[in-house]
Amino acid sequence: MRTLSLLIALATVLGWQCAHARPLDNLGHCPLNAQVVPAAGSYQGTAPTALTVSAFARAHAAHTQDQMPWLAKLTGGSGRNRVYVQGKKKVLLVTVCDPANCERVRAYVAFEPSTNTWGARLYLDDQVQELGVPIMAGAETQILPQEVAQAVICAQNLDWGGRR
Repeated sequence: MRTLSLLIALATVLGWQCAHARPLDNLGHCPLNAQVVPAAGSYQGTAPTALTVSAFARAHAAHTQDQMPWLAKLTGGSGRNRVYVQGKKKVLLVTVCDPANCERVRAYVAFEPSTNTWGARLYLDDQVQELGVPIMAGAETQILPQEVAQAVICAQNLDWGGRR
């Protein structure tokens, strides 16, 4: 009887944790008259789908060759691909996480197809790392390109709902 009670308690706790994990693909409105909507066409689907579009695949490979395999190959957990829309501007958003720790280790990848601008913000437990462009000529440290920064911030805020 005691074993059954422990199993029920464990199942309840695990179910609660899964039900309260941060999503990877929330949709909604953002500041500056922008919104995040489901991706369509070639980008519709989950993270690996984006790699079937050659422009995205080239940009992604160029920036993630030295990164964790789940990010470089987009094989971690992922939600639906999304698009940030602000007027005529559209930015693809791909969110992927480390399957061993999806709640605390994830990446928001953004790609602006009209300019081939790529950037990513990685949340690695309590550290944040950005990929995209050097902070200054010749620097190793990178930041999100301005063209995709608002899209990443919007997607992150929708997924996290103000939590961190």
